[in-house]
Amino acid sequence: MNTADYNTFCEYLKSLNIYNFNIDEDRFSSVKIINIRPSLNSNITKLSKNLDQIGFFFGSIEKPILRNDFEKGCYKIEIRCGEMQSKSFGSFSSGSGEIPLKIGLDKYGKEISVDLMEMPNLMIGGTPGSGKSTLLHSIILSVLESDSIIYLCDPKVVELSRYSHIKKINSISSCTEELSVQLDLIESILESRFNLLRKNRCLDIKEYRRKISKDMMYNVLIIDEWSTFAINKSNIPDRIANIAQKGRAAGISIIIATQRPSAKIFPGIIKASFSGKIAMRTSSAAESRIIIDRGGAEKLSAKGAGILVSPQHNSEIIFRSPWIDDISAIIKERYPKNWYSLFGF
Repeated sequence: MNTADYNTFCEYLKSLNIYNFNIDEDRFSSVKIINIRPSLNSNITKLSKNLDQIGFFFGSIEKPILRNDFEKGCYKIEIRCGEMQSKSFGSFSSGSGEIPLKIGLDKYGKEISVDLMEMPNLMIGGTPGSGKSTLLHSIILSVLESDSIIYLCDPKVVELSRYSHIKKINSISSCTEELSVQLDLIESILESRFNLLRKNRCLDIKEYRRKISKDMMYNVLIIDEWSTFAINKSNIPDRIANIAQKGRAAGISIIIATQRPSAKIFPGIIKASFSGKIAMRTSSAAESRIIIDRGGAEKLSAKGAGILVSPQHNSEIIFRSPWIDDISAIIKERYPKNWYSLFGF
């Protein structure tokens, strides 16, 4: 903001009887925050109706947001003045929790990491070119850093094949029959773990790992192109919903992703079982509502930008996912050679 615009902005606030304010500006953030402490005769109502004018002064790329900060006794105006920042996957910190997922940076430039076991299931939707695939790779790499066994399902065959030689990857399926075999195994693990937890009088896997043994690893099933299995006439969606409903205590999580979010792809039984939701850019507000129960994802412009809804956060979070230059290079660099089979890289 140049001096002339700043002076005009100050005069505008004075016309509303607002004299006590300051601007928080972080060079690592795309958001400026104006803190306003109103007096008795300050015209906040008029201010709220003219937020576009405030945004004009700062070169905002979208309408500013006015919030009432009751704890600090002031109003805050959030103004986005540029695209959200992003950084490489390797520069993110490890995060906390049993299975921390590196989701990205929020609009303030703060790292967003969520514990998958607190969800414990996640559904992702976004149009082609929205950055969904890059986010999914970031999630897989995050899960690999945890004490987990991973099952991958990739109908496109080639997208996730680069992970095939890692020992933590139990199997990679590409069709309904192969996915059904994976589900058979996961369902048997689910039942055997319930019996083991009951025998040792443990409520869940966390208590078992704390009191008995850490040999019980987490299990994560990740399905790309979920629409391939959701629309065919099979019992896959019902089986996925059943595992998702029971899996938390046994340490079993499911992540599904699709480029075609619709009511048929994410029916009620699936949405009810997946409390974690991420919407990348969608083609319409209707698709956004299918994923996160509200519009907004259709307005995302930057590649890799998304909206996260999670039980760990009181409200949705707008973020931008990490970028990854070379996934194969990261796999070679980050994991010891004994993680690979005889067919290793």
